[in-house]
Amino acid sequence: SHMAARLAHVDGVEVLNPVELNQFTLRFGNTDTDEEKDTLTTEVISRVLDEGTCYMNGGQWHGHKVMRVSIISAPTTEDDADASVESVIRAWKAVQNSR
Repeated sequence: SHMAARLAHVDGVEVLNPVELNQFTLRFGNTDTDEEKDTLTTEVISRVLDEGTCYMNGGQWHGHKVMRVSIISAPTTEDDADASVESVIRAWKAVQNSR
């Protein structure tokens, strides 16, 4: 997916699974512990939801907190996808800057 490919190039953002149709999961953190990555991921999700550009919720994958990305609206454009990616990047940078 266009979104997963863009996000995979952002330092500290990990795409955890191959994109299946329209879904993938993300986790945030670099050399942080799994517990710290859980916290960082939760904070990024919260900031993305607060901003309101897109809706991405959390979930559990292999016992760890993840951001679930699922594109379900047929009229979603590449511009919409880019706006969503930028929202995630802004949230991740804000979380990093708040530490």
